[in-house]
Amino acid sequence: MGAKVGYTATNTRPPADVDVSFVDFPFKQLEEAEVSVEDVFEPYIQVVKEEQPELAVIPDINNGVTFENALSLAYEVAPHCETLIMVPKSVHPSRIPDHIRVGIPCQSKFAESPWSIDDYRCCEEIHLFGGSPHYHFEIVYEEGLTQVESMDTSVPVSSAQWGDAWILTEDGPRWRPAKGGVYGCLEATFIEMCRVFNRDRPLTPSKRHWVPRPHRGRYETVGYPDDNLLHPEDIQPFAGREFYIAQNSV
Repeated sequence: MGAKVGYTATNTRPPADVDVSFVDFPFKQLEEAEVSVEDVFEPYIQVVKEEQPELAVIPDINNGVTFENALSLAYEVAPHCETLIMVPKSVHPSRIPDHIRVGIPCQSKFAESPWSIDDYRCCEEIHLFGGSPHYHFEIVYEEGLTQVESMDTSVPVSSAQWGDAWILTEDGPRWRPAKGGVYGCLEATFIEMCRVFNRDRPLTPSKRHWVPRPHRGRYETVGYPDDNLLHPEDIQPFAGREFYIAQNSV
């Protein structure tokens, strides 16, 4: 994973001597104007064909785009990029084919994901859409979503305009003043991001994850302690739990 250039298809392209590795779909056009996905997709696919990027994006699977529609659009884009990214909203992430990278929206003000982090653990590869490197770090190292293979963010640009660069400290990720103006801050940020996100990832997350206990089975007749949560690695309560609860509930 390295720092690469990308842009939204309907925006101004970077200078001609800059290689483009990521072409984003113009989602805002669908929100701001009364146009169909097909109207926006046609100019988008033309840009993808011209750029032949490493990463390209399929419209979100939601109420306006069915799962079948998204797969049909993916079929058109696939010959012109190395990796397809798809964001499932109205279908569970597990339904996305393994050869397509699953996208997670990381900026709630634009497109919040309806799924929890745990719903993405079954995915082969993941892309993080937008948001701060702080949140990306949390997802990868604290939540333990180690399948993250790519991410995009414009936050380092706005932070660099304030003279700050991203750095990982003993107390966690921070924005700190850096030298070299905007480009010096950008360089420092992306060097640090490449160092942090390319290092070995933990086999277990630093956060302790809990999931609601299932409401089924014979254990329902006995009851549980006030804390009704089980560890996600538990398939069912330990073998002696029913006896223990019965003995201590008198």
